[in-house]
Amino acid sequence: ESLFVCVMHLALSQRARLKQLAFIGNLLKTYPHVVAMGDFNCEPGSPELQLLTATAGLCDPAEGLRTWPSWQPRRMIDHILVSPGLQVVQAEVLHFACSDHLPVAVEISLPDRLCL
Repeated sequence: ESLFVCVMHLALSQRARLKQLAFIGNLLKTYPHVVAMGDFNCEPGSPELQLLTATAGLCDPAEGLRTWPSWQPRRMIDHILVSPGLQVVQAEVLHFACSDHLPVAVEISLPDRLCL
């Protein structure tokens, strides 16, 4: 078993994001331990995010962390999603504005069989 990490920057159009996440979700569902992260350009509860979480079985441990725009964050469009078998110790937004998005960070405790 291994940890599969997927980093993405999704399209601005909802239609394109749905296509992208349908493809990515079908890919990710084949891996037991997944961390998927990036600029999703959609908020929790959106059809796109619901599609990905349902297809790949991922959850959003950092729900409610606003990242955009960095100078006055009002929206949560950057996400780190994990498989249910991965335990999230801590999730936070890092208040370091070096782009128009604030970074999101999570600390994950890996199952013993994944640790070297």
